[in-house]
Amino acid sequence: MKTTTTIQGMHCNSCATLITMNLEELDGIQSVDINKDSWQTTIDYDESKVWRETITQAITDSGNYHIV
Repeated sequence: MKTTTTIQGMHCNSCATLITMNLEELDGIQSVDINKDSWQTTIDYDESKVWRETITQAITDSGNYHIV
């Protein structure tokens, strides 16, 4: 399943890298693509292995980031 969202609070490439790394540690995440101009994020994941709530929590646990 693919989901596309915008993450508020990212200010630089390091923010995007941190979030990407934290998401990729989750079992079931197949790919993470963050557009660093718009901060729009596309996450491809196996919904039988990881829940959307878990993905959201991993993003917010990475720092002061919020999904729009």
